[in-house]
Amino acid sequence: MFELVSNVYERNSVEIIQKSTKLYKALQIDLQVENAFPQDVIFNIQVQYDRNQKDATKKKDGKAAPAAGKGKKDDKTVAKKETSSVPEPYFCKMESIKIRKGNQVTLPILFLPFELGIHKANIIFTDENVGEVQYTIIGKSELPEILDTFTGDCNSEEPFSFRKVINFKNDKLEQARNQIAEQSKKVTAKMGQIDDKERGKTSVLSNPIQPESQKMFEIEISNPFFTGPTSIMLADLTAPKTQ
Repeated sequence: MFELVSNVYERNSVEIIQKSTKLYKALQIDLQVENAFPQDVIFNIQVQYDRNQKDATKKKDGKAAPAAGKGKKDDKTVAKKETSSVPEPYFCKMESIKIRKGNQVTLPILFLPFELGIHKANIIFTDENVGEVQYTIIGKSELPEILDTFTGDCNSEEPFSFRKVINFKNDKLEQARNQIAEQSKKVTAKMGQIDDKERGKTSVLSNPIQPESQKMFEIEISNPFFTGPTSIMLADLTAPKTQ
């Protein structure tokens, strides 16, 4: 008699797709899903976002270092806040697909990043009668589109200062938020009744980033001929004042 013991610690992806888009700009990824099983299948779809991949990228870039004067407790609070307020960049409006034997279908996946860096997600297709397959999407979020261009004329070897009023409202961010909210409404309407747990998830998607009256921005200057502040605080003058 023999006793065979196996340990399945991870899935192997059938295909790895690499895509890139600008921050706050939606990109539809048409995933070609093939049925290689000897019978028709009805796959349940699961989008598994690897947030650890994003956190590792931030640490590598040196952007995840704790702020001065902050303890570990504050770091955990900030991390928890970011996890709950920033939506996942991948969205699929379908919960299941039916594929006949030997055929394939196109599944649209929406990639809409709210953070810079590399975003990895596994799209898992499961049918209890035959098994499961997995596809991996690695999306790169690049710098957002240019909102405005400052121009000026100056004499050689003489300092020149640019002065520009910066708008607190980010139109690209607002458009991305509205797009996520619209997708969430469609899913909610399709599902009909959803339990409290799923309702909470929908709420997070509908409000990916809570509005704030003040925001601190870091400033990076790519040209050595230009100098300026390393950070700036913007305030929303239209926000109601709290007593």
